[in-house]
Amino acid sequence: VSPLEFASLTGRLGANLERALGHEAGGAVANLIALPEGHQNPAGLADAIRCADGRTLLPETTAGGYGDKMGAPRRDWKPERLGADPPPALVQLRQHVESTVLACFGIGAPLGPQGWTDGTAAREAARRLWTLTVQPLGDLIAEELTRVLERPVALDYGRPSGQSDLAARARAVSALAKAGITTDDAMLIVGWQDA
Repeated sequence: VSPLEFASLTGRLGANLERALGHEAGGAVANLIALPEGHQNPAGLADAIRCADGRTLLPETTAGGYGDKMGAPRRDWKPERLGADPPPALVQLRQHVESTVLACFGIGAPLGPQGWTDGTAAREAARRLWTLTVQPLGDLIAEELTRVLERPVALDYGRPSGQSDLAARARAVSALAKAGITTDDAMLIVGWQDA
């Protein structure tokens, strides 16, 4: 069972949010500038908005106040933006769903697009990903390979490499050595030496 099938409601929520944001982003985009009567085509404004594609449209001015000059708007000549304006709650909900979906796959928040900038948190999240997600999957694959190939197969994903992990391992070796463990045993514990 895939993580998203297991958390099917979250998957559907994510799909609905993507669709809603797609509708928001797919709407007409334009700048509206009101012009005096007779200098534009108000009857065709609705059609013009539908295919605006970022252009500037010129609707009829309301400066006449519809018979009430004193009640006329004062910002008639200021361009007004017409375009996507998704509610902040919709955007935030999408970000939360994104983190939830990544969590379904064992990927912690520090490794996601909304991840923290703290390198320590990212390293710890990477270690948890390898230890709690990748290695168990590797064990399942190795078990199946052993059955199919009829010989023992082992896949070791338990020791993530890379420079981001070097400092933490070095500190661990130092702490273990200060605790009275031999350097060879400490190197074996942190994965820098084979048994």
